[in-house]
Amino acid sequence: MNNVYFSIGDAVAGLGIFLLIPQFLKPVYIFRLRVIGIGLRTLYAAAALGFICVMVAAVVPNFPNVRPVFLGNPLVWELIGGLLYATSYSALGWVYIFPARVGLRSITKYVRAGANLLASASEEDRVEFAADIVSNIKRLIRIADRPRKAAANISSNSESFLQLLADPVFCRTLVVRLPWDAARLLRAFSQERPKAQVGRVFVHQITREWLISSESTGAGEVDWQGFSDAPDCRGKA
Repeated sequence: MNNVYFSIGDAVAGLGIFLLIPQFLKPVYIFRLRVIGIGLRTLYAAAALGFICVMVAAVVPNFPNVRPVFLGNPLVWELIGGLLYATSYSALGWVYIFPARVGLRSITKYVRAGANLLASASEEDRVEFAADIVSNIKRLIRIADRPRKAAANISSNSESFLQLLADPVFCRTLVVRLPWDAARLLRAFSQERPKAQVGRVFVHQITREWLISSESTGAGEVDWQGFSDAPDCRGKA
């Protein structure tokens, strides 16, 4: 006799993910999902298919002549449903805990998703997005500094994204709300010492916003490593 390990009530409870997914509609989480290649439609589809599998597992014992035989085993359907549920929850948990990671294969997705985020980001969205930038800034610099002949498209994508980060509003958020993260970004350029003029506009804009902030608040110069390597902005503030 085939046992049903999960009831229809369990399947309905599993649909709680449909209530959980909207909580992850914050732009930074959508950005991270896009980088790893998972869309919201995929999450909803996996949860829906998991629900259907558990429902099928509840009714197949009433059809003993199902062929092939393994399709009449409720455990098979419940395992498939459990894996689909686990995939959805794991994806949400991953983007909630870990920043997106950029690499040679994911740089195009990273640039597109980041551009979409910055295009309509609020102040809090930019603050949360900064954690992803700080985690990946050295990789972005290295990718952008690769020989152009070897990987022209990859390098240009990374360089274009660094120029996009020079958005004055984003840089102002870094300086005002996350000054230590701004310092880490400048330090990364100082440590990597790219051969090309990689990220020069980004570094320039951070420095400019810092000078403007210092003048408006009357604050003195902050001693951070990498500040001396920034372009001279005198006369442009």
